[in-house]
Amino acid sequence: MCSIGSRALFLSVLVVSCFRTWRYAAARLPQAEVDALQQIAKTMGSVYWKFNADSCQVERVGVTVIPPNESKANITCACNFQNNTCHIVAMEMKRLSLPGTLPPELVKLPYLQYMFLSSNWLSGNLPAELAGLRNLKDL
Repeated sequence: MCSIGSRALFLSVLVVSCFRTWRYAAARLPQAEVDALQQIAKTMGSVYWKFNADSCQVERVGVTVIPPNESKANITCACNFQNNTCHIVAMEMKRLSLPGTLPPELVKLPYLQYMFLSSNWLSGNLPAELAGLRNLKDL
């Protein structure tokens, strides 16, 4: 038989666990980074992507062309649960045949470390603003 003390302890642990789970779920991307992602996708020629501040994922929306085999559209975020924020640290847009240019809005992703863009049809010069991405290690 359980004592009242052990029930109270169990209930306390359960409440704290639920609070921590809720706290972790609350971490999100700053709206400025979501807006920058939308502009970057548009400039690079993708009109069917939606980015969500809560999920840090790329969503396909609307009537879209079937993506090529082995294509990838991923965003990787690093989250800090002390201040409930996430930041984009990697973008992978491979084999999507994107026809646009590299946009200067990339500078609005100051935590970006990696950007993978192979097998696209991007053209034009590299934006001078890329020099402002101090954390960028691989393009």
